[in-house]
Amino acid sequence: MVDKSFYQAASDEVAGGKVDAALWVKINADMPEASDLTKQAKYIQHRAEEIARDHASSAARATVSKGVARVKKRVVKASIWLVGIVALLAIAGNLYSEYSELLGWYQQIKTQTVGFGDGLKSLEMSKKTRESTYMAVRQLGEDYEYSDGTTAGEHWKLAKDAVSSQGGYLMKIAVDVPMMCIKLQRERATLMGSIVDPTVRDRSIDSVCSLWLSDKSPGKKVWW
Repeated sequence: MVDKSFYQAASDEVAGGKVDAALWVKINADMPEASDLTKQAKYIQHRAEEIARDHASSAARATVSKGVARVKKRVVKASIWLVGIVALLAIAGNLYSEYSELLGWYQQIKTQTVGFGDGLKSLEMSKKTRESTYMAVRQLGEDYEYSDGTTAGEHWKLAKDAVSSQGGYLMKIAVDVPMMCIKLQRERATLMGSIVDPTVRDRSIDSVCSLWLSDKSPGKKVWW
């Protein structure tokens, strides 16, 4: 059923002299014998129906347009949330990676310096053993055979090899620790490093690195 407002709109058009020529021709063709008043009434009826259909079509398009706009808005919001989540995950991943790297440097420096201290003691003992085996070779000769079947020369060779091996191990630490301290300082100076470092920092390493990077570095005690 066509709403009265559409009849009023069609009637206002006719009153204002605005007539759809094609529709008026059709009315005249369909009702050639009818009076002008009857034709006008029929015209208003058909025109009201057209206006009603146009209104319904416009309303439908408006509804669809609003629906599309809402969908677009939701898609934009979802995209923003997705980008935000991806960004947060990326930041979290970088922070965790930085945390692991700093933790690794702290642990390695501590392990290496502890190993260096123990190794330095072992080196001193090995050097004493080398000295005693050297004296044995000087006094007894390299071919002197002990009760277990080994010779003084064999003991001398083993003692020299042990000192050389331990000295090389300690010299490697003497080079590695300062390098690790420098890398640690660089990592702590980065943006991510400065954020993560307070959660993992081992303050005892600060004094360790300060010593190893100075002229009094323990690495300078290595000789054999």
